[in-house]
Amino acid sequence: MGDLYKINKALHQFLKPVGELTPDPRNPRKHKQLNLDAIKNSLDRFGQQKAIVLGAGDVVLAGNGTLEAAKALGWTHLAAVSFDNESDLEQAGFKVADNRSAELAEWEFQELAMLLKELDAGDFDISKLGWEEHELEPLLQAEWQPPPLDDDAQFEGSVKPVALSQAQRDIIERAVKKLRAARGDVKMAEGEAVAVICDEWSARG
Repeated sequence: MGDLYKINKALHQFLKPVGELTPDPRNPRKHKQLNLDAIKNSLDRFGQQKAIVLGAGDVVLAGNGTLEAAKALGWTHLAAVSFDNESDLEQAGFKVADNRSAELAEWEFQELAMLLKELDAGDFDISKLGWEEHELEPLLQAEWQPPPLDDDAQFEGSVKPVALSQAQRDIIERAVKKLRAARGDVKMAEGEAVAVICDEWSARG
């Protein structure tokens, strides 16, 4: 069991032989090769840090990609816990909810770019994190802080750009979304929406 040093020690009490674990034949999520390579790289670099979840008959409810990647790495064991409900209906609901909840998460690209730059500067091979080169390049090159504005600069059409923090930008986007919904015009230009909001606010005073 030479792969055990790759598994978090706190999980050793939950070890099961890989050969006894059954991939879910009705897994609603498919793992393309890029995804499996990312899981393999994660297991190889960081080890298994969270247990997979098993249903009846040791069928994998959550962690099918981890099981496939572990097999490809030649691992003999994985940490696995049993789903705490014997109902087939509950187990099916869990595996759908588990996959869907992960899918609904969104990247905070500014923070992601900063983390990737830190890793890259520290000689960490970020190509093994699951992104392809054409996806990493714009993240690494992005400048998230706007350049300082020259108060005396002249802008085309007398339009002067406004520097916004991410929090301020989020507030504006929420306000624009509400206005579009209220007016039934999902294609309203952002600039037009901001102008309407400002005009309506000014009219109150």
